[in-house]
Amino acid sequence: SDAEAEANRADAKRVEAAHAETAIAESLRDTESEALRFKAEADGLSRLLSLNSDDLWPPLIDSVSVEAGYEAALGSALGDDLSVSTDSGAPVHWLTREPTGTAPSLPGDATPLSRFVSGPPALTLRLSQIGVVTPEQGERLSRDLAQGQRLVTKEGALWRWDGFTARVDAETPAATRLEQRNHLKDLRDQGLQLDRNVDEQRTQFESAREHTAATTEAARVAVDRAQRLSLLQASEADLGGELKDVGEAHAEATEALEAMPASATKKTEIEEVRTNTEALRRR
Repeated sequence: SDAEAEANRADAKRVEAAHAETAIAESLRDTESEALRFKAEADGLSRLLSLNSDDLWPPLIDSVSVEAGYEAALGSALGDDLSVSTDSGAPVHWLTREPTGTAPSLPGDATPLSRFVSGPPALTLRLSQIGVVTPEQGERLSRDLAQGQRLVTKEGALWRWDGFTARVDAETPAATRLEQRNHLKDLRDQGLQLDRNVDEQRTQFESAREHTAATTEAARVAVDRAQRLSLLQASEADLGGELKDVGEAHAEATEALEAMPASATKKTEIEEVRTNTEALRRR
């Protein structure tokens, strides 16, 4: 029947909505788990770097940003100087100096390290006199270094103006710390994006849950309507059967009346049968 077909369609919509809600719920759980994993890793790395400690004289390295891939270059070029504070109250510290004249240019096509590093103004002069080169360029251009200048590769090899040379061996503690800081920034950025994804998926889940509830109620109403209609049709069928039986009884009574000889007593009995039959037909 049309009612049963409508009930089936409503139930199919309910099942579809429930499946969609389940899929969104699973995606939400996965995203929440990933967000928690990133947060835990970021918190652990932050504790390792002691970024939240109340250091009286925070080291310069914690206020420096370096482009990914140039951590070893900066760590090799400045070394332990990165652990010194810019606070003038510290026993050992950096001071900001203005150039007293025209600074010498870096030799050849060396690229100033300052293009890949940003930090306090106290670093400006130092970074402008450090050039980033390839290993081949370093060997060749180191002979042309002016006093105070240095050349460094992305991998951390170093050539100093006074002849001091350091081949790539192992990462310096400064380079390791810089890489960890960059990794921490990446973790926090990804964590923020995951938090936004969680918020969006929670909104989607609430909408899906409301849609499932609505389709479930619609399916319940459709099924109830189909059941009531089926019962009504069954009652009509039963009533039709009863009316048929009454009609047949009425016809038999009429035939019997016509076949009987006329007498007052018989006529009275027959009229009673007819009256009873008519009453049954009106039911």
